[in-house]
Amino acid sequence: MTNQEKIEQFLEDNPLFTNWYYVSTIDDNLFIYYMDFIDDLTYDGIYDCSVNLDDTINYVRHIMHQ
Repeated sequence: MTNQEKIEQFLEDNPLFTNWYYVSTIDDNLFIYYMDFIDDLTYDGIYDCSVNLDDTINYVRHIMHQ
């Protein structure tokens, strides 16, 4: 399973997210997704997602410079 597939499986299986959308790939272990959190609009948005060596998933709010 690729790192992107692992992230998408995590998003699909986790009841914390109502919707999610792939945005882009930065490198082989860094992907950008739009994520909707259940019942908490303040956290909805763009996130950088990666896979740790133990297959746990990290996601942090994507910082956009304008």
